[in-house]
Amino acid sequence: MMKGTRRFTNGLAHARELAEKFDPNSLTSRVRCLGALKRAAPAIGLSLRHVALVDMLFATSEDQDWQTPGVRPVVWPSNDWLCEQTGLSLTSLRRHIRALVDLGLIVPADSANGKRWGRRSDDGRLVAAYGFDLSPIAVRYMEFVELAADAQAQRAQRKALEREFTILRRTVAMIITAAEEQGFPGPWGAFARDLDRLIQRRSQGLREELINELLDLRIATEDAFNEASKSRNQEPKGATSGTHILTTTDRTSGNSRDQRSGASAPQVEVRAGSAGKGFPRKPVAKSRQVQQDSVPDRAGGSEIESIPLGLVNAACPEIGTYAERPPASWRDLFETAARVRAWLGISEHAWTEARDTLGDNLAAVAIAVILEKQRTGDVSKPGGYLRGMVGKALMGELHVARTLYGLTERAGRVHQDAHSGRASSSSRSAPRSLAAFTA
Repeated sequence: MMKGTRRFTNGLAHARELAEKFDPNSLTSRVRCLGALKRAAPAIGLSLRHVALVDMLFATSEDQDWQTPGVRPVVWPSNDWLCEQTGLSLTSLRRHIRALVDLGLIVPADSANGKRWGRRSDDGRLVAAYGFDLSPIAVRYMEFVELAADAQAQRAQRKALEREFTILRRTVAMIITAAEEQGFPGPWGAFARDLDRLIQRRSQGLREELINELLDLRIATEDAFNEASKSRNQEPKGATSGTHILTTTDRTSGNSRDQRSGASAPQVEVRAGSAGKGFPRKPVAKSRQVQQDSVPDRAGGSEIESIPLGLVNAACPEIGTYAERPPASWRDLFETAARVRAWLGISEHAWTEARDTLGDNLAAVAIAVILEKQRTGDVSKPGGYLRGMVGKALMGELHVARTLYGLTERAGRVHQDAHSGRASSSSRSAPRSLAAFTA
């Protein structure tokens, strides 16, 4: 190679071909081209130093250089100025310039003596310029836009996978912890080791295969937990010997208040005989009847009718993370709450008591509220908190709608009524505001 001549490479040849295709238009503005290149930088292998160097080259060009017919955006900054602006040494600067040429981003526009210089007319138009031709970047504008869009889609997909991985990991860990704390039999140690193994593989890259394995583990642990919980609930409680007493009163039909006030229809106990025959016992005393059949009216029966499911989802978004999607029906909410109840460490007895007192739907709402408040640090003993809610319901002092409304306000989801000018957190305006959650 002759002394003083530039080495000809494939990258240089490609960059020159691109420069010949330069055609100024509305898309090839200086700002657009630089922005597209920066967004696509990771996809084409540009480092931060490369981007900083390109930024300085663009800074020495004018807007009209990119949109004037017959003119190319050529810049001629000195090496000293570029080194000062980028913090690169002269050797490093030359290496970075060669990299930009090889990537097909700039073309050296050499003068006869190899020096960089340029001249503009009185109106600022380039008359002559020797230095670095930036037109290949303008020619590749649409390519950079597409690369940036693909990169953004990939980032969004990674974030979605990371979010799903986190939710599944936490769910599996909570199931294992709850099962061990309640002494449920099962391969919880093996499940914990499988979880640790999947977490370690996370460092090697997050792929859908890993998510699928973690989802399978969640299903396995959940099935084992439900099976163990069901088995425990089916075990006989108390003394296992003696005569079994059956109550003929159907607690699930009619109004419990009517049953309690029906003195003319005393409760009758039947002793289970070995031959399948029942022998009537003497009527139970009224005081004992009230004690045995003291299940109150569903204390939350009237209030739950005024609570839309949309308000529950808005006030308690945390419970939606324990299912594939936020509850779309009251049945969805109840099933999710039934699982979360065990993970919160709330006993089966407390849960049954809440269902008997509040009803299934309001009891599920109570679990959603407790889970949300535990997340914010407002509840440290979920079981005690649930019993407190049941106690308030029995005294007529439980106002779940106000609690839900307060949670939405704290999260910034409910705003003032623009027409009335009153804060929607007012207890009197709450029913009007709740309508916004019924779709």
